[in-house]
Parts: sequence; C-alpha cells; structure tokens
Amino acid sequence: MTDGKEKRRLFVALSLPDHCREKLHRLSSQWKKDLYFRKWVHPDDYHVTLTFIGDCHPEDTRRIEQILGEVISRHRRFPLETGKPGTFGQRKRPAILWMGIRGDLQRLTRLQNDIASNLEQAGLVRRETRPYRPHITLAREFKGRLFPADDIYIPDNETETACHWTVDGITLYQSHFGQTPMYEAVKTFPIE
Repeated sequence: MTDGKEKRRLFVALSLPDHCREKLHRLSSQWKKDLYFRKWVHPDDYHVTLTFIGDCHPEDTRRIEQILGEVISRHRRFPLETGKPGTFGQRKRPAILWMGIRGDLQRLTRLQNDIASNLEQAGLVRRETRPYRPHITLAREFKGRLFPADDIYIPDNETETACHWTVDGITLYQSHFGQTPMYEAVKTFPIE
C-alpha cells in the first residue's frame, strides 16, 4: 500500500461465453472423479490470459485502461474454439491442467503481442520470455500419486467438448485471493 491507496492485482484476458463455461464445467466435473487436483477453477473464472500485469496503483489502472482502449481499436473480431486438454509441469505430477485453444491463433497472438508491447513500452509490465501458449486453466496442483496422462476421459463426440465463439473484446480483471470466484471484471473493451 502507498498513500493509503490499495494496489490491485490485474491481468488482461478473453472472457468466455456462458455456453463455453458450461461445457468446460461439465467436462471438469467428469475429470474430478479421477484426477486429484488440489484446486479446480470455478466456472466463472475460466478465461484465456493475454497479459499478466501484477500489482498496480489506482493511477496505473487508469493508464492501463487508456492503453487497452487504444490497442483494441486496432483489432477486429475473430473466431476461436476450445481444443484438447494438456498440462504444464512434470508429466507425472502436473502443476496445471488446461484446455487448449484452436481457431485464428494468428490474430490471437497479434492481439496478445500488441497488448503486451504497449504495456511494456509504458513501463507497466515486463514481457514474458516464454512463447505465448493460449489456454484455459481448469485445475491446479495434482495431488495423486501418478497423473494418468494417457487416460484423460475425452468424449468421442467432439461436440461435447469443443466450444466455438467469436472474440468480441478483452477484459481487464482483478484477482481477489481467497474468494470464489476469484476474478472480477474491472472493465471490458469491446471490439467494434
């Protein structure tokens, strides 16, 4: 805290439409029966991260909002869909279970790069050195003895898992640790 003003932990992401959150929640409910993760993400918290910003003062939030408004004005709507599941971390004890993203990944990557570059130029973020890997986090910290990577249940019918949507904006989110759901939309920036 500085000058009595509380910092906010912020990030920029694509929110998901209700029908996608519902499909992912149904699939996660199936996986919960066999995959022992410490924390399963609340369906209201499903999103595709574009840029993590971190702790910010209120005056920084105003600058971030201005930059995001300028960036989004240069982009057009594009289609995405959920892909296949995967993990981050050790294969036998993964840290993250996620759902992949397919569709117009070129435009998604351009949008992500535009946001990160402009926030970095303003001194508000430090760019990731790893390549951008869009995904939706479903669970964290596997607690079982051995992760059954080859036995994750995936319905034969892709319509049960695939979810299609049009990216029509970005959202600035604030994290509230210890709350469920954990993420609050601060401001949405629609693509005109």
